[in-house]
Amino acid sequence: GFDSEFWEEDKIAALYSFSKPAGLYSRGDAEANPYRTVHSLIAKAASNGVRVFEQSEAKHYEFTEDGVICHTESGRIIAKDVIFAMGYETQEFKKDRGAELINTYAVMTKPLKDFPKWHERSLLWETARPYLYFRTTPEGRIIAGGKDEQLTDPERREVRVISQGQKLLEELEALFPEIKGIELEYSWGAVFGSTRDGLPYIGPHPKFPHCYFIEGYGGNGTVYSMIAAELLTDTIAGKHRPELDLFSLTRSAKPSPSKSLDVMKQN
Repeated sequence: GFDSEFWEEDKIAALYSFSKPAGLYSRGDAEANPYRTVHSLIAKAASNGVRVFEQSEAKHYEFTEDGVICHTESGRIIAKDVIFAMGYETQEFKKDRGAELINTYAVMTKPLKDFPKWHERSLLWETARPYLYFRTTPEGRIIAGGKDEQLTDPERREVRVISQGQKLLEELEALFPEIKGIELEYSWGAVFGSTRDGLPYIGPHPKFPHCYFIEGYGGNGTVYSMIAAELLTDTIAGKHRPELDLFSLTRSAKPSPSKSLDVMKQN
């Protein structure tokens, strides 16, 4: 049901400054400012009666027969159910054998006066591992990301931002020779999480009664989070969702072999 087309090398070369053996061109994607998106979601939830407590770190938890007691510096929160949606910091709280944390990098160029041969300024995402991705901004900048590498301490990552950012720029110039000489305005690095089998972790864990986890690791975090929201809403409301077995936190996390075209279809 996805509105996608399989493009071969000649069509890619006709529409972009580069050529690749093949690709999937899909319609209906969207770009969003993640900071504004998250704040909008919180504001919408608050308008529907959700109480939001900022700067309220939970120091420890008591698991009782009826629920969970979350202790903060200023008091405690008594909950029937708790959903942990803490991103990659979940691994500091609960280790998952199949989770892998790495360093990833991104850069943003200064605004371009003239755009290169880039069909509809579409999002570009390689199926390679580690992959590269590219997109544009409304004010005419290019964002490039990738060059993932083994996780290091934050200080080491900050040192690597400059060199890895330069490599990302070189990759960008190789794809779009017309922009050679463009300057970077921002470079940054961060932790990125994935899983060995490519699927997120969603659902309960036997060591944490009355708790559910959302760990949308991988390059599809927003999609996984939407899936998790639906599955856990139904589960807490008493509806059985067998799909949660796919994302079980206790599943065997061995990677499954696949051919390159299979990977392309998944992406």
